[in-house]
Amino acid sequence: MLHDPLLTYLSIQLRAHSARLQAAHAERDRGALSIEGAILIGILVAMAIGLGVFLNGKLNEKEGQIK
Repeated sequence: MLHDPLLTYLSIQLRAHSARLQAAHAERDRGALSIEGAILIGILVAMAIGLGVFLNGKLNEKEGQIK
């Protein structure tokens, strides 16, 4: 029964379909990680800009006191 060509064919097709599903699932997860990375980078950039604005204000304040 294991040597039946129809069962062999169906087994191969099932394995191929399973591999495609696993690859598609892995691609979806990789995309989610990319989105999470983009959000994290966006937050870090916003924090860096905020820090730059804060330091610029403090430096301008000190410059006014020196003059």
